[in-house]
Amino acid sequence: RHRASMLHWRDFVVAAVSVVCTLGITHFTRLGGVRTSTGRVKSRGDKAFVLMVGLSFRDASSADTLLKAWHEAADYCMTHEPFLYAYEIAQSDKDPLSYAIFERYQSRKDYVGPHRSSPAFSKFRPHMKALQDAGAVIVTGSSYIETGLGFT
Repeated sequence: RHRASMLHWRDFVVAAVSVVCTLGITHFTRLGGVRTSTGRVKSRGDKAFVLMVGLSFRDASSADTLLKAWHEAADYCMTHEPFLYAYEIAQSDKDPLSYAIFERYQSRKDYVGPHRSSPAFSKFRPHMKALQDAGAVIVTGSSYIETGLGFT
């Protein structure tokens, strides 16, 4: 009788471990697998269209003007542009008047079409142009297609 209850208990443990392992593997696979330390799923192979823009401002006031307009555009893009994977601006840690914009789109077509014809872009672009025309910001940039060899 003792041996029979041990077998029953062992069968239960094996079944429970099997279920937990199966659920863990399914959960890991469904949620994208590898994660960052903050829980964000890492992605590989998007081969996204990337736009990288450098901004060098004449003064802090000009930077603040553009940052405010850019933030409004970012809010719109986050909720209305599912093809836009990333849309971020970063301030240099060495020069407070130097910024970089990093944009990742599903395709160049998404950038040229729906993004550039969006209400947010139409509202943002005149701010950028006015600052450029006034000599308050120098804008540089290039576009790229990801190789898919790394990850995001």
